[in-house]
Amino acid sequence: MSEFKIPPISTIIGGTFANNVTLLSRNDVDLKYALKTYSTAFLTLLFSPFHWYERWYFDRLFSSGHIGKPPLFILGHWRSGTTHLHNILCQDPSASFLTTYQSVFPNNLKTKSIFKTFMHANMPDKRPGDNVKLGINLPQEDEFALGNMNPHAYYNFFYFPREYARHFDEAVRFNINPKAKDQWKKDYRRLVYKASWDTGGSYPIIKNPVNTGRISTLLEMFPKANFIHIHRNPVIVYLSTKNFFTKLMPTLQLQNFDQPQIEEMIIDVYDWLMHALLKERSSIPEARYYEFSFEKLEQSPKAVLGQMYKQFPLGDFETVWPHFEAYLNKQQSYQKNRHAIRRRELDIILDRWAFCMEEFGYRLPKGVEVLD
Repeated sequence: MSEFKIPPISTIIGGTFANNVTLLSRNDVDLKYALKTYSTAFLTLLFSPFHWYERWYFDRLFSSGHIGKPPLFILGHWRSGTTHLHNILCQDPSASFLTTYQSVFPNNLKTKSIFKTFMHANMPDKRPGDNVKLGINLPQEDEFALGNMNPHAYYNFFYFPREYARHFDEAVRFNINPKAKDQWKKDYRRLVYKASWDTGGSYPIIKNPVNTGRISTLLEMFPKANFIHIHRNPVIVYLSTKNFFTKLMPTLQLQNFDQPQIEEMIIDVYDWLMHALLKERSSIPEARYYEFSFEKLEQSPKAVLGQMYKQFPLGDFETVWPHFEAYLNKQQSYQKNRHAIRRRELDIILDRWAFCMEEFGYRLPKGVEVLD
């Protein structure tokens, strides 16, 4: 499929029935999306025996406790280069990762031969908004998967965008009761372990922009984890995120949400995430934190990645580099979107996001047209 069509079902189809009941009881669904929403939830009820089997199997498998090496977390706001970096690092044969299949069906790994057929028939070959290649077995971020396991996942804002501030407060700042947070930790740890089990690498590489605001909680769970933060010019990040969300959200949302609301949400969430990062990154031991720009990765990928492998360390870089180089060579034909920004939007960014412009030394990027 070359064009992305709005699917007749929601990606909450990968969730358990109990989780979906909780999710729908706490959020309003607009009438135009009611049939799509509740028919999808009904299907999750029919899938429940598969979920019970999955839980039984992995409870037995993980009963011994920790599995595998500590994860490597990729931090950074959407459109900052996190996907590109994730795809590069996952070329390492020693890496494990969460796949696109698991991002939708985290509760159906033991029965994936059945559900992969269904997913393949309903998934586009490129991601809406940036034309990044999609594939069932390719690396993917984990927040959609988490939302199909636990009601406190920030990507529930894609379904219920009018509640984005509440979802951020609950799923990133964890202003929830201690019991709910403990359950979140258990579910997230299970998700990471299952990804390692599924793809068979020695250490998991986890990419999730939402984790940019969860550093303290991730350190509680994985005290020996390594962290990478990739940043990009905030003006480009804003424009690219707006384009991406504008095209993606109609395929997911279960509430009406218009363009001005999307713009306001992007401004708020970037502000919240990046303030959290700047506040909490110092709590990561220096030897386990590596920060660089997307621009530097584009210009000098071997130097950036080589330093990363030397610092953590992750293995023999010279052995792994040919895998990275082969992937990078395939990406040379990738076409980036061109950008223009309205003066009103630019003024808001230069005001609200000035702290990041200053922190990382960015100015108005060349090639961006400013419209009156």
